[in-house]
Amino acid sequence: MKNFKIIIGVIIILLVIAGIVFYFKNSGSFNLASNSVSPELQTLLEIDESKFVEPEGLTQADYDQASANLKNVRNLIIKDPTDAQSWFDFGYFKEFFNDHTGAVAAWKKSLEIGPYNYVAWLDVANADQYFLKNYAEAETSYLKVLEIKSDITSAYRGLMDLYQFNWKEQQDKYEPLVLEAIAKDPNSKEIYYSNLVEFFASSSTQNLTKARKYLAEVKKMNPASAEQLVETYPVLK
Repeated sequence: MKNFKIIIGVIIILLVIAGIVFYFKNSGSFNLASNSVSPELQTLLEIDESKFVEPEGLTQADYDQASANLKNVRNLIIKDPTDAQSWFDFGYFKEFFNDHTGAVAAWKKSLEIGPYNYVAWLDVANADQYFLKNYAEAETSYLKVLEIKSDITSAYRGLMDLYQFNWKEQQDKYEPLVLEAIAKDPNSKEIYYSNLVEFFASSSTQNLTKARKYLAEVKKMNPASAEQLVETYPVLK
């Protein structure tokens, strides 16, 4: 009888331990090391909600759902660390919570597996430019996007912002970049020519000869837009 009680006690203890493990595993707090995940992946897959900054207007239900999605994607990566899409998604949910460093790390892991995903390169570039202020790395990633696909307007726009506003030491690259964009992304050439007018009409980078040269190109395509530019920049009259 005594042995029977001991056995029952052991079974109860094991059930309690199993329940605790199940709870922490599904709550996202499960120790990754117990899943034979390498130390490198443990670091990349860490979820530290103290670093999160909630998007404005996010409801508790939306927060909980996004948090659950993040943990579910992490579990997919633990099962298959070579799944580039899961790494990309993990980065997306990290970015959703404004964990830009974590997002970039995940996207770069995705790119190690699938290096031709220009959307991931663009996401890395934007995070590096606008949030992490890693301007040289942002430039490299934007150029990688354009190496893969040369007509991505958002990549040109990102580089234009970088050179004009954030990495002003590289402003001499602005005009050659926009001329390249006109050649390789011709569907947006009116906007690009307008950008050149604004760049050279601005007081800090003023060159009225070039501004008027590019204004003439805008006028050929859209006289109304050219008139608006002159109203905005009276020095062009």
